[in-house]
Amino acid sequence: MDDDTNSIVEWKWQLLPVDNNLAQPDPEIEKLIATFQEEVDRKYNRLIGRLARQLTHPKREEETDLGNLIADIVAQLDNIDVVPIGSASIRGTKLGPLVTLSDLKIVLPYDGVLYKLKVTGVQLTQIFAYIMRLENRMSEDSCCFQVSKGIQAVYSDSENQLASLSINGQPVQVDAKYTIC
Repeated sequence: MDDDTNSIVEWKWQLLPVDNNLAQPDPEIEKLIATFQEEVDRKYNRLIGRLARQLTHPKREEETDLGNLIADIVAQLDNIDVVPIGSASIRGTKLGPLVTLSDLKIVLPYDGVLYKLKVTGVQLTQIFAYIMRLENRMSEDSCCFQVSKGIQAVYSDSENQLASLSINGQPVQVDAKYTIC
């Protein structure tokens, strides 16, 4: 270290495994950590719900029951017409049948804000035409989305276009306003 310039002049590093061979655990620190562990367990390991069966999300390139459940929960928060959830944001591969807060945080670890906005039927159709493109659904780096119930989107791979889009059995109207989150 050069004290005059407050900069590093030369350095060497070595990776040291931190285990019982390097240093013995401190019983007081272990006791302190244990008190926090009890609080964490009390909050995160409590049962918050039950599902009829285990839901899975094994691949991010396809729509799954677990992804649909998450999208449906968001849709019910405030009468939202369409909720697309990016498959990659679902971090766990299974949930239930017993659900703890810890399980839920593993599956969806985010505490961010949800944004709700109005779009026209034309804009909604453009969104689905873009996200349903074959290249978004068939690659490891896909942009596949889980969608809330009531949404039916049909994409023609041979024509490379969105064939139809409906919400609760009604075709999306070009001039209508839809709430998306």
